Order: sequence, then structure tokens, then C-alpha cells
Amino acid sequence: MDTHKNSTITASLLKAYEIEVVKVLLVFLLGAFAIVLHAKLRIPLGIPGRHGIIFMALLFAGKYIYNAKFSGSLFSLGCNSILIFSNLGFNDPYMPVIIMFPGLITDILPMVFKTKNAKFWFTILVGATAYMSIPALRTIIMSLTGFPYGSLLKSPILPFITHFLFGALGTAFAFGVYHAIKKQKK
Repeated sequence: MDTHKNSTITASLLKAYEIEVVKVLLVFLLGAFAIVLHAKLRIPLGIPGRHGIIFMALLFAGKYIYNAKFSGSLFSLGCNSILIFSNLGFNDPYMPVIIMFPGLITDILPMVFKTKNAKFWFTILVGATAYMSIPALRTIIMSLTGFPYGSLLKSPILPFITHFLFGALGTAFAFGVYHAIKKQKK
């Protein structure tokens, strides 16, 4: 009887471990997919940050799939796993560094403000701020290295506003889909 109980516990732990591994891989692959999608959807609208809708929706989908403290960073590592092997046509040599920050920020801000199950507006603010880190880092890089970023040269303020707005929209989309699915399960 005791042996059967131990084998049942071991089997359930193994199953739980396998599920966690699948979640980790899924979030990592979502990050890789996000950067490939970003590279392939080169629609010349002339609006900086427009990819934030899809990018942040995928990032937060990953965070909802694997609800761990480091899931945003895992997503960003997935992005970088693709950028290591190919620049995908991006002309920005600093892209691997820049693309890490949205994921890092979505991990760090909830820890700093000690929120586990964040409300709508806090989540939107985190997502928008995380995506707005891209023009912030580009501004720093441009001032330190002289590497030109066209959108910042044309208007130093507009990229901050548009990245914030598109990041907020993508985050809101993921938040809405997640909570609609959660509501359906009840």
C-alpha cells in the first residue's frame, strides 16, 4: 500500500514537472516568434512602436501561460535566441540589449510594488512602461555612441508616446483575452 502511494506521488510530481517544462519552452518560443514576427511585418506606416501591440500581447500571453517571477525575461531570452543567429534585417546592433528590457521590466515592476495578481490599470501601466523602455534605451545609446535612431532624430518625444500607447494596447489585449478565458473556465 505504501509503495503504491509513493509511486502515485512520484508520478504526479513527474507530470507537474513535465507541465512546467512545457510552459517554459512555450514562453521561450513565444519570444522567438515575437521577434520573427516583428522582423517580417515591416509595414511602412512611419509610426514608431506600432509593433508593440503584437509584441506586448505575446509577452503578456507568455506571462499568463507561465506565471513565474521571471517569465518576461524568459520571453526576452527567446527573442535573443533568434537574434544571436541572425539580425533578421534589423540595422540596430544594440537590438539584443534593447529587446531584453521589456521582459525584464515586466518582471521587476510587480516585484518592486509587491503585486502578484495585478489589477487592470497597474498591468497596463507596467506593459506600457516596459515597451516605452525601448525609446528610452535608444536615447541613451544615441547620446553615448552617436548611433542614429531615425524616429528619435525626427521627434524626440513622439516615440515615447507611441511606444507607451502601443505597449498599453498590446497589454490590454492580452489582459482581456486572459480574463475572458479565465471567466469561461468558471
